Amino acid sequence: MNGIERTLIRRIFDSAPPGSINLGLGQPDLPTPPRISLAGIDGIVKGKTGYTSTAGDPAVRAAVAARYPGVASGAASVVITIGSQEAVFASAMTLVDAGDDVLVPDPGYPAYPVVAALLGARSVTYPLRPERAFRVDPADVLSRLTPRTRLVILCSPSNPTGAMDQEADLEALALELRRREIPWLSDEIYSGFAYDRPAPSISRFAPEGGLVVAGLSKDLSMTGWRVGWVVGPEAIVAR
Repeated sequence: MNGIERTLIRRIFDSAPPGSINLGLGQPDLPTPPRISLAGIDGIVKGKTGYTSTAGDPAVRAAVAARYPGVASGAASVVITIGSQEAVFASAMTLVDAGDDVLVPDPGYPAYPVVAALLGARSVTYPLRPERAFRVDPADVLSRLTPRTRLVILCSPSNPTGAMDQEADLEALALELRRREIPWLSDEIYSGFAYDRPAPSISRFAPEGGLVVAGLSKDLSMTGWRVGWVVGPEAIVAR
């Protein structure tokens, strides 16, 4: 853990005086919808508080799989995690070894390089340029691939910029990564915040080429419930 510190955004959040307006952490300003809260209370009262299978309750996994037609073949394609951040970490542990390179967006979620460092890997940034409205440029990603690259992390809609990648760019990137046999990890925790059109996913163009992570924290105001998931090919998800 030497060299691993709290991120600047977390340090600012922790030190902010009472009454400050939070423009930092991705915390919705609405409470969890009442019917969800009541269902949670009902589950506790009915004793649904014991262990599940390691990968999560099969019914929950099947419900998540139904959200990803063409990517998930069923419950076996899904693992439930403690929020989407654990999904990122578990996915990286599955795909990355010490000494490997992991490509991460810049600007991007600060946990990505931390995860790489914890695994003994090297994080290599690719730029999200303002002249492209902070959308990914496949050329920027591909130019940074090395023989040691084992994972490319994408986040769309982006944390922190809110940019939503374009289908043509994701398709070009997916096809080239598949040709080079380099997996991707698509962080789609903010996909519920696409208003004019559905947020495109790289999984549409290469469903066997990587893993999708998401969860309930953002669009359902359930950050403290810690429910996330990873979706992908059964052989990888089983690991």
